[in-house]
Amino acid sequence: MRKKDQSTDFLKGCLSDALFKLLKEKEYDKITVGEITALANVSRATYYRHFQSKDELLLYKIDHFTDEWLASVFGGGGLSLKEFLTLYLRLIYDNRSCLRLLYQAGKKGILEEYLLRRIVSGRVPAEFQYRQIGRAFYLLGMFSLWIQRDFQETPEELMGIILRPYEDFGSLAADAEKILKGVDPSADF
Repeated sequence: MRKKDQSTDFLKGCLSDALFKLLKEKEYDKITVGEITALANVSRATYYRHFQSKDELLLYKIDHFTDEWLASVFGGGGLSLKEFLTLYLRLIYDNRSCLRLLYQAGKKGILEEYLLRRIVSGRVPAEFQYRQIGRAFYLLGMFSLWIQRDFQETPEELMGIILRPYEDFGSLAADAEKILKGVDPSADF
């Protein structure tokens, strides 16, 4: 990475860290750009060179954090979907204090926008986009409820809850296949 890119990333990191520190003390809407830049020791011009709003700054923090996490997770090789989701739930759980702050600040929509943008790719055929959006909203609902319930379940418990409908769907699909073949699905019991 070039030195200029490193200093830009450093400044953006200082600004986003400052915003999260201020969120612990004040309501999101009452935090000013001046307070963020003063705490970060960065000029307002630098802030506006990189961000048009506090929401954009929040998205940067989440995006940057997730990119770093993904690089560390995938650095060791391939993962199954279950392994990946379990690690992702652990990431969410380990950062629950920041997520609580965002929910308390009424910024649930920013998290939703971010997750949808990261999960749903426009580079695949429409049929797959529908599947991606369905899965994205399913996971988004699970994550949202987990945060609202103040993380009462462990990541491992939530993983079981997330996978249960897919397991149920698998058995429903098998039953449907038996019915289409003229076999009574209840004969297995």
